[in-house]
Amino acid sequence: MKNKLKIKSRVSYNFFLLGTIFIVACANNEDAVHPQKMPLTEAVYASGNVKAYNQYSVYSSFSGILKSKFVEENDLVSIGQVIAEIDNEQSAYQLDGSEAAFIEAKINTGENSPPLQQLETEIESAKLKLQNDSVTRVRFYNLLENKTCTRAEYEAKELQYITSKNHYRELLLKKADLQNTLHTKYKSALSSFKTSSANKNQRTVQSMINGRVYAFYKKQGELIQANEPLAIIGDKNKFVLELEVDELDINKVKIGQQVLVTLDTYGEQLFKATITKTSPYLDKRSKTFIVDAVFTDVPPNLCPGLTVEANIIVREKPEALVIPKSYLLPGDSVMLQNKEKIKVKTGLKNLKYVEIVSGLDTTATLYKK
Repeated sequence: MKNKLKIKSRVSYNFFLLGTIFIVACANNEDAVHPQKMPLTEAVYASGNVKAYNQYSVYSSFSGILKSKFVEENDLVSIGQVIAEIDNEQSAYQLDGSEAAFIEAKINTGENSPPLQQLETEIESAKLKLQNDSVTRVRFYNLLENKTCTRAEYEAKELQYITSKNHYRELLLKKADLQNTLHTKYKSALSSFKTSSANKNQRTVQSMINGRVYAFYKKQGELIQANEPLAIIGDKNKFVLELEVDELDINKVKIGQQVLVTLDTYGEQLFKATITKTSPYLDKRSKTFIVDAVFTDVPPNLCPGLTVEANIIVREKPEALVIPKSYLLPGDSVMLQNKEKIKVKTGLKNLKYVEIVSGLDTTATLYKK
């Protein structure tokens, strides 16, 4: 996936608007607007890749040298068909390498693990900063109550406290993730060391499905490790979109919802798809859930790995009373003439606009702070 698709707003609503632009209320005040009625659609943003149906990475269960390969990329294969033969006689340098990796992994999972000790130092520093920012926040709150500091000064300390708290929590999650990663690496290194310590006979690798070989990463005579993919195989005709949806938006996504998709290969051309599956598992690193969709109008010449961006339609209204989101004040209120504030009830929202369910009509004139 391209890097640009990893940079996502925590509020991942995209939007589509048809209708008139907001009209300036009067020539003397460019910040004044009237609520307007227009079609409004709320959508959840997602990004991901095209995958072949039943696509999987082919791994060898042992390390060795690729003695023979019996298929090429784009070849069709059937279940049980032998695609490669591996000679897994281990040389001395392979054994030494796996032993060194095992020793390093064992040290990294021990009580004096260098990566964990370094992270513990960061966590302790973050904890002290959080405590200090918490005390400062309370002090400025009291100053604000006594009107001896400005709200802006207090909000700056509040933001600093929230940032410190989030950073501290992220480090704790990072520690748990690191411990899990180090443990996984230890088990993998141990397995690899045992394998490389034993002499094995020639082995074959077989296809698990009827499908197509989309990639074959190794050439005859190259070394194959047990923990690296040898090839990619998937359905020959059927494809699926694997999309990442932010955890804040996942409750809006349901099976059967329409998806509007763009692919880098096809520029700005839109394709339609439908949600077919939602994953119950949260990826702690990316804070996203995996959602599957299938095309209802299939682009030509599809292949696995193509980058996609998508908008999952979650709600639509043919006519909604809306105002620019920037005019909505905290607590769901808006400002009228003479700085008069009134409460409103909001509904559908997107990045730029918010629906007003009650409290305003099109005759109202709104101002910014």
